[in-house]
Amino acid sequence: MPQHEDHQNTIRFEDAIEKTLEVKGVGVQAACITGNGSKEWRYYAYDTDEFMSKLNQGLAGHPAYPIELQMFKDPEWGALSELLPKS
Repeated sequence: MPQHEDHQNTIRFEDAIEKTLEVKGVGVQAACITGNGSKEWRYYAYDTDEFMSKLNQGLAGHPAYPIELQMFKDPEWGALSELLPKS
């Protein structure tokens, strides 16, 4: 379990990105994966430049979070499919 302060920071981060990205229709959160001391948010976005711009706007005034961003093309939604149960 994360420390209380880490947990509160995660909640603030999640609230900020949800309000900025999802409410404004810039991105769709497809998954949130927690484990091994880390948390991964998987978003799908049509325009990565707009996504990054809105992400930065949404986090303006926040402290720097220890995050790592990765972007790649996934038109078949394979990153989501790999999380679904196999039939």
